[in-house]
Amino acid sequence: MTATEINEFYQRNCNRLSNEINAYKNDELLWDTKEGITNSGGNLTLHLIGNLNHFIGAILGNTGYVRMRDEEFNSKGKSKDQLIQMLDEAKEVVNKTLLSLSETDLQKDFPFDFAGKHSTEYYLVFFIAHFEYHLGQINYHRRLS
Repeated sequence: MTATEINEFYQRNCNRLSNEINAYKNDELLWDTKEGITNSGGNLTLHLIGNLNHFIGAILGNTGYVRMRDEEFNSKGKSKDQLIQMLDEAKEVVNKTLLSLSETDLQKDFPFDFAGKHSTEYYLVFFIAHFEYHLGQINYHRRLS
């Protein structure tokens, strides 16, 4: 798989997430939680944005982004427009970073030991799966609201 092909998955998923955020009836519903569901759609969105900015932006793209993972789950009250702006910025970081990677770069060990020693390509696919898992949760959360 090429970096361009991997990037297409990320860009598509970011667009799908943007559509989910826009589909919430209002800003407040993004932050609601229901019994047995501890994470709001807004917090899961912040988590995905943080993941993109950290693992792709900072680790691979050397952007200098400093992740505050706890804030991804504790922050509340951002508007749909604010979340989409943050997502658009992360999407551009992903696009720029991934399109700069060569085939050789994809085969190198990922420079952060998250779940064992694996290639950059392996982790980029792993993070796509992670993104889609949470995207499904956000879709479910939105439909409950």
